[in-house]
Amino acid sequence: MNDPIYIFDGGFEGLLTALALAVAAGALSARFVPAGAPGAAGQGDLFSLPLRVIADSERAGVFMDRVRNEISDGAAGCVLQLWWAEQPELFTPLHEYLALGFKHGPGVNGFRTHPAVRTVIQAARKVGLEAHRLMGLLRFRELADGSLYAPVSPDANVALVLGWHFRQRLAGERWVIHDLRRGLGVFWDGRRLESCEIASGPAWAAAGTPAPAAAAPSRSALPAGRRAETRYDEAPSPAASSMEVSEGGGVWSVREAQIQELWKSFFGAVAIPERHNPEQQRRCMPRRYWKYLVEIPQEQGAG
Repeated sequence: MNDPIYIFDGGFEGLLTALALAVAAGALSARFVPAGAPGAAGQGDLFSLPLRVIADSERAGVFMDRVRNEISDGAAGCVLQLWWAEQPELFTPLHEYLALGFKHGPGVNGFRTHPAVRTVIQAARKVGLEAHRLMGLLRFRELADGSLYAPVSPDANVALVLGWHFRQRLAGERWVIHDLRRGLGVFWDGRRLESCEIASGPAWAAAGTPAPAAAAPSRSALPAGRRAETRYDEAPSPAASSMEVSEGGGVWSVREAQIQELWKSFFGAVAIPERHNPEQQRRCMPRRYWKYLVEIPQEQGAG
């Protein structure tokens, strides 16, 4: 029998629909390819059967509920984390992991010697670790209108995870988390969390500290079951509209430079020279995150 290749559209709901179909069909070996991925149109050969999958939000929701109820909440979390990893090659071991989970229940995570289980758990842990690190390493800067702006370039698509976290931590502020790698922004206006596409001016990109441009919310990037409190085809919220800036001066608040200097002074004051351990610092705070840390000298952050 030919191994099926599920070519799905519709983002996360498309993947869930494809996984649901593969599990229902009892496929032992299957591949999963996003419709927009390079080479997706040419998938299929003598030993594989390409199947086009149209996202079905109802089927996707039912499937995620089944994962939670028959396997565990942790397994549902793994599905989300592997989606955020943005590595389609992980979807095949994810399918195997879920098939085992439906057969053995919550104990599937104990099968650490199984290649698929090990791959899924390691990949999910990596995404979770990056999100956890960035909750402590994200640095907000104050804009001229009093709102806050935080640039970030994570390996995984965890900007929304950070948004859910800072919605609680900075509930009384207006802020945006800007994922420069993906051109995405997560906005909080004090009432609603929104996700939208966001652009950067070339002058800001060259300076290494891009500033947000005006961005009209387009489509939701939230996975099924975790929708924001607003639609994404509405007009921009006041917070989103206030993020329009020019490439000239006047972007940062008057006190932003003072705040950064105070933070750098604090960072230097609490450091204990005798305990300076660069290797441990890089292990806990990888260099790829240094570029946007105001306490790290720019020449080090660019290195």
